[in-house]
This record gives sequence, structure tokens and C-alpha cells, in this order.
Amino acid sequence: MTQQTEPEQREGETEMAPWRRRHRKLLLGGLAAFFAAVAIGYGAHWYLVGRYRAATADAYVAGNQDPLMPQVSGIVTAVRADDTQLVHEGDVLVELDATDARLALHRAKATLADTVRRVHKLYRQVDEQAATVQLRKADLAQARQDYRRAQGLEETHNISRQDYQHSLTAWQAAQSSLDEAKFQLEALQAVTHGTDLHDHPQVQLAVAALRQAYVNLERTRIRAPATGYVAQRTVQIGQQVAPGQGLLVIIPLDQVWVAANFKETDLGRMRIGSPPS
Repeated sequence: MTQQTEPEQREGETEMAPWRRRHRKLLLGGLAAFFAAVAIGYGAHWYLVGRYRAATADAYVAGNQDPLMPQVSGIVTAVRADDTQLVHEGDVLVELDATDARLALHRAKATLADTVRRVHKLYRQVDEQAATVQLRKADLAQARQDYRRAQGLEETHNISRQDYQHSLTAWQAAQSSLDEAKFQLEALQAVTHGTDLHDHPQVQLAVAALRQAYVNLERTRIRAPATGYVAQRTVQIGQQVAPGQGLLVIIPLDQVWVAANFKETDLGRMRIGSPPS
């Protein structure tokens, strides 16, 4: 293996120096062109797009909250949701002891049935009393006829004074019986006039009580008012709750937004309806 002499090495390095300088110039020129292109691109982007945008790190997610509260008092027997759990509208989330509500519903049903029977009896009594009035009218007509006949006989002295007085008393008694029958008929008609069995006030009150008892029973099962995530759950099994007491909160999925705080200098570039970037 031959070795180059020192003059030969210097001659080779001298020949390589121009090439290295050209290579360095090309590299530096390429880098300068690259950074110039980046600067031009950034400037163009800022001029066309960036200057119309505003950014902030002071932002947070907010949303409406639907509190879940009971409408009746009771002891909690079941809790079917926990914090961060997704629930859907209508899902049963909390259950209360329904024993008293079921008993109240049974009583309301029995009361309605008894009321219907009593009111139905009232309408039958009206018909019966109307028939009694007609009978008393017939009795009065007969008593009036007997009295007038006795009155004619009394004038001709063909009837005793006692029989005449008896016919007069019978006529007056028949009139009193008719008046009493009419009074009873009017009293019965006062509580049934203009109504039938279905829309009678007493029946309607019993129906309303039955509906209220049914609603109270349904309210022992507390349902989700909207679809969303559960938060701030405080209710526990065995807890005694009252109407209006907060049990948990539901964050609806369709009622969430971002609240962002921008600099006052950025607000001039914003308009209502501008799309987020």
C-alpha cells in the first residue's frame, strides 16, 4: 500500500475546497429559501385566515342542570343511578316505599264504587218520589171529591156532623201529604238536577280522588326528566325524603355549551354566527 506524500495531500485538498464551498452555499441557500417560504406561508395564512381568528385558554364547558326531586314524601327503597352514569328520559332512577300509596289507591277505588251506588240510589229515589207525588195527587183528588159530596149531604142534613168533619180532615191530610211528597221530590231533584250518574259532583269528586291516589302511587317511582349524565347524587337507600328535596342532578346532552373568555382586543373580530375554528 502506497502512501501519498504531503505535497500530494495538499494538492488534493486544494482541488476539493471549491466543491465544498459550492455545496455549503447551496445548503445555506436552500435553508434560507425554506425559511423564507415558511415565513411567506405563515404571513399569507395570517393575512387570509389567522387575523380573523381569536383563541383563548380561559374556557370551560357549561350546561343546564335538571334537578331530580320527589313530589311525595317517602322512604327511599332503591337508587338506580350513580354519578357520571348516562340515563335516558323516562328511566326510573329512585324508588320510594309505595305501601301507603297502594293502600290509598285501594281506598279510593272502594270509595268510588260506594259513591256510584249511593248516587245511583238517589236517581232511583227521584223516580220513586215522583211516583209518590202522583199517588198523593190522586189521593187528594179523591179526598176533595169525598169532601164536596159530604158538604152537599151536610147541607141537606143527610150526613152526620162527625162524618162531615172526617171528610174535611181527610182532604186536609191529603193536601199535606202531597205538599210533603213534593218537598221531598224537590230536595232529591236539587242534588241530581242537570246531571247524570257519570257527571254527578259526588262521583266526580270520587273520581278525582282516585286519580290523585294513582298519581301519588306513580310518583313513588321518580323518573329521569331528560337524557343526560347524572351528577351531584346525594340520595341514599333508607333516606326519608320530602317534596322539593334535591336527590341528584341530570346534565342533558343537548343543552351543553362552551363558555370562553376572550381579550377585549379580539372581540372586534367576532360576529354573531361566526363558526368556531
